[in-house]
Amino acid sequence: MKISPVTIQTAWETTIINQVNLDATFQSDRKIDPDKVKWFDLLRMEVSDTLIQDSLEVGGRLQVKIDGRFIPRWVEAKAQNKKAYLRKIEIASNGRQLPFAVGDSHYLVGLDIEDVFPGEGTIFLGGGELPPSPIPVFPAGSVVFLPKRDASDNLVFVVEKKVIDALKSSHLPLNKDTDTQHVNKDADDPVDVPNFKPPCKSYKLVGIYEGAGRWTGMVYRPAGLCKMRKSTDAGQGDGEFCHVCKYLIVNRVDPGNHALMDKKYYPTAKKNG
Repeated sequence: MKISPVTIQTAWETTIINQVNLDATFQSDRKIDPDKVKWFDLLRMEVSDTLIQDSLEVGGRLQVKIDGRFIPRWVEAKAQNKKAYLRKIEIASNGRQLPFAVGDSHYLVGLDIEDVFPGEGTIFLGGGELPPSPIPVFPAGSVVFLPKRDASDNLVFVVEKKVIDALKSSHLPLNKDTDTQHVNKDADDPVDVPNFKPPCKSYKLVGIYEGAGRWTGMVYRPAGLCKMRKSTDAGQGDGEFCHVCKYLIVNRVDPGNHALMDKKYYPTAKKNG
């Protein structure tokens, strides 16, 4: 499947000041509200698998079926009392995915893994978070996953918590270079975030940066550099997509690869100390 870069950039991962402004004074102070940024809700995944057939309601529980080769990790997850999440993959005719739809017919969270049958690749989900009968059908191609959690058991998102906290404090984009009058196609490094060390290539840090598409200001993107912005990676050969682009491409091609993509490509912050 060939995915148009224009579709990714314009329909998926940019946003404008009118959508993310903090309050009515945005035309003068241009402050943003991180709670309104559509890619800030993207969860990182520890385990992810694609449904190979439509879900079924069986005895008040939800039966989902995945490729049997990957069932052992769900046996382990059940033994560890981990909670499963289930999302329907919905892509508009223009390629748009964000913001993801919510509600029981689109997204279920915190489900108990009640039974796992390795020989069949079948998982039964239940618990108090399961909606009442009739339970919505999640079609083949939906993703069942375990979200990543930190040491305190909090959900982990593609935007680091310390970055979100800094943005909620400043209400300003991360660009260290604040010039919005001139076109800049090069990497944008982020401002310093308190008690936080960005990835080695700091422009890979996911957050919100001003300047996207063909606009220098009041339009925003997730990272300091992306293949959608420049085809080379800061002068080091062929460029790569930012992590939000990668996330949405995987979501479209095979969401069962989310955990693998996260493990291999997430731009991990350097350790403090």
